[in-house]
Amino acid sequence: MIFAGEREYELSIESTSDLYETGAHLEGTTGNWASIPATVGGCDELAYLLYVLTAEPGDLEVTETITATTVTETFCDRCLIGSWEATNESMKAFMQSAGVAGEAAGPEIMSVNGRMVMRFEGTGVGSSAYDRLSVREKGSGEIEGVDVIVLLDGAASGRYSADGSELIAFTDTTNISLSVEIFLNGASLGESVDPLDPEDLLFRPGYPTRYACEGDTLSTWPPVEGITIEPIMWMRAGP
Repeated sequence: MIFAGEREYELSIESTSDLYETGAHLEGTTGNWASIPATVGGCDELAYLLYVLTAEPGDLEVTETITATTVTETFCDRCLIGSWEATNESMKAFMQSAGVAGEAAGPEIMSVNGRMVMRFEGTGVGSSAYDRLSVREKGSGEIEGVDVIVLLDGAASGRYSADGSELIAFTDTTNISLSVEIFLNGASLGESVDPLDPEDLLFRPGYPTRYACEGDTLSTWPPVEGITIEPIMWMRAGP
């Protein structure tokens, strides 16, 4: 099945039998076969390979009807396509501005180390990854003497849409872990490690993120309700 570029489509599937399995795979890509997607689209023309598999003996004639409906014909921002790396200084400024609902008494962000990267493909699929991104927070006021080290590691991927001003991510897979270690007057009080839920990602699935892309620079304003935040600045890291 071939879908024209710079469009987004919704698919509906009807079958004459449930005695078989189907799957889809983007031509020219590697990885596991998956269910036929409900939505496809991107800047580039997409060619999907489909399979039908049955273990029933004898002859089995199956008719499968796939209906594609065009959702939009302006589904493309080629400036985004490629790899991006966030600057740690802008990550620090963003986290400080987000704070604890922006309260002045919230923790002070002392440093940000490691890497956060993103990649957008012309197929409409994107990914983001934390490469041991660590954030050191220093308490103040009632929590003076308490330091926190937050470590993010792992990746997430899925479809995305972008219209030149708003970016919406649809996370299909994520394996990002969140580690939090608390120190009191320099002594560790213990560490917890948990998976990061999709709704806790910077680009939350289904929520529009304002952005501006020009040449080799990208600015994003992840949605934080009720406060004014500093943008995360990204530099192009590859085609």
